[in-house]
Amino acid sequence: MLRSLHARSLLGALSVVALLLTAAGCQSPSSQDQQTGPPPLPDDELAIEDPWVRPAPPGSTTALSMTIANGRQTPDTLLRARAPIIDSSMVQRTSDGSGAAMAGGLPIPARTRMTLAPDTTHVRLVNLGQSLDENSTLILNLEFAQSGLQRVQAPVQSSAPTEQ
Repeated sequence: MLRSLHARSLLGALSVVALLLTAAGCQSPSSQDQQTGPPPLPDDELAIEDPWVRPAPPGSTTALSMTIANGRQTPDTLLRARAPIIDSSMVQRTSDGSGAAMAGGLPIPARTRMTLAPDTTHVRLVNLGQSLDENSTLILNLEFAQSGLQRVQAPVQSSAPTEQ
């Protein structure tokens, strides 16, 4: 009888261990996603992530969208974008309905990630010297007050990279 009681206790303990191991391996993807969060900021530098522009004919205007990841300990300011095929650029905020240009550029706080998109804040590229065709690439320089020039290759596409 003692032997059968010991065997049942051992079997019960093994069942509990098996149950715990199974539960630990079966977390839902949403709970794992919540634990990972956004990617880490670059270490003490400013980086451009996922740049893209919408297609546009010559002489028109288009929007440059991207995420700016400022891993520096100090804020920075996006002043302008430059490329041989654009006359000028400006940071434009359209979320308030006015489409107002931001004088002095776009402040990028320290240790933050800021996303620019066509229907919110973006860089407006004015008077294109040639067409921007789908699946081509626009090479431009972004000028920052503290970080200087950042060379960017922006794919030309109709929607954001995550929407495709």
